[in-house]
Amino acid sequence: MSLIAFTDGLEGCVAIVTGGTRSVGEGIATALARAGAIVYITGTSMPEEAARRISDVTDNPSVVGVKLDHLDDVATADFYERLESEQKGRLDILVNNAIGAAQYVLTDDYDPTARFFERPVGIWDSVHRIGLRSAWLMAWHAAPLMVARRSGLIVNISSFGGVEHYLDTSHNVGKTGLDRFSFDAGQELKPDGVAVVSLYPGLVLTERVLQLYGEKVRHSKAKETPEFVGRAVVAMKADPNLMAKTGKVLLACELADEYGYTDIDGNAPRDPVMKKLRETMSKPPDRWVKDW
Repeated sequence: MSLIAFTDGLEGCVAIVTGGTRSVGEGIATALARAGAIVYITGTSMPEEAARRISDVTDNPSVVGVKLDHLDDVATADFYERLESEQKGRLDILVNNAIGAAQYVLTDDYDPTARFFERPVGIWDSVHRIGLRSAWLMAWHAAPLMVARRSGLIVNISSFGGVEHYLDTSHNVGKTGLDRFSFDAGQELKPDGVAVVSLYPGLVLTERVLQLYGEKVRHSKAKETPEFVGRAVVAMKADPNLMAKTGKVLLACELADEYGYTDIDGNAPRDPVMKKLRETMSKPPDRWVKDW
């Protein structure tokens, strides 16, 4: 797939990116906007400013910032009513990226060695309400619109915490739940031409990653920019064989190899951790194996 796919090709498509005001979410929204999509980004912190920033960078005026608390079911329903009215019921892409408690790891209180009972109970509630539940609710509203048109792509941004112990037990359980949701919803919506996938970013240059691992990651060959993750979404939507991937867990770096694109700086991420992860994912989980 040539670079032209990332500067056009999605004109007229309507996309939602939850948590699209910063980090990976902003990168995904930027990639979709570059491809010409109409992009709604949700967030509780200055979504209008983020939309203007993305519009300026991509020269796409059709980026809409929506202040939305994903804990609020009524506000979520109202948002979809607005979308249906403005876009005449069209929705092509939903990216569930929002997650709660993300800022906790950036505080002085965060201890990466703490066990689950040594962390605040509220982290579990936050991650699962804005993360797993919010993804389910957004897809619950999106699916009828997509089914009506017999076309659509729902992307749940997950992580290797769904496979291995990483950062926090609450986070990992939530990501495992997202992966299972993608599988089950993918099977249910497949007859209607709607694909549901989980997407794993790799070593993305976010504020959190830089804090945890230091500036040295900027020079890593494994690094990914947030927009690289967005290019995976753009490439999937353009794939006529997308339905073969529904229900699957996909890695952003593997999709780049398959579709033939690079990061925005020309880098083709080579991440041994993600490669090893795929090997692990190809075997039964330890918890499934009877070895006693």
